Amino acid sequence: MQNIQKVDEKNKYYKEFIEAYMNGASKQDIYDDLGQNYSCSKRTPHSNIKDINRQHNDAKDEFLRVFEHMHDIVNYVERVIDIKGKKILDFGCGTGALSIALAMKGGNVIGVDPTQASLHACEARRKYFELDTSSFTPRLVSSNPGLPFEEKSFDIVITNSVMEFIPS
Repeated sequence: MQNIQKVDEKNKYYKEFIEAYMNGASKQDIYDDLGQNYSCSKRTPHSNIKDINRQHNDAKDEFLRVFEHMHDIVNYVERVIDIKGKKILDFGCGTGALSIALAMKGGNVIGVDPTQASLHACEARRKYFELDTSSFTPRLVSSNPGLPFEEKSFDIVITNSVMEFIPS
């Protein structure tokens, strides 16, 4: 498993992540015009080199957020509860940065999100970091209340930057 804080930009899974990012993964305008359903808007490709470089750097920063979450969230969670071998639900996993960080620490993570583009990014990220599906599995869920899991299916449920995007 790779444990680096830079990215191999020639890696096919990194390229898949960038494609998913351009297709709207992690884009925060995930509600339709009525605010009732989840959707993604593709990012508009830029034509000038300055904007292209900025957009590429934004995508790369999003990809590398795994290490930020490892430091800022996962290491603190580990002080309270052992992650290794635990069944973990990452509710609203987005592009999977937190899910991957938890899986790299030995958690068995299921990340759920209502946006397919984000789940494509999760899958590319999982493959890049050479994690098998028992370590991390992204799953599509609807925006309707309720989750498709039995009660007490998880040892840990975690969420990050989700509640502010759920309509009231």
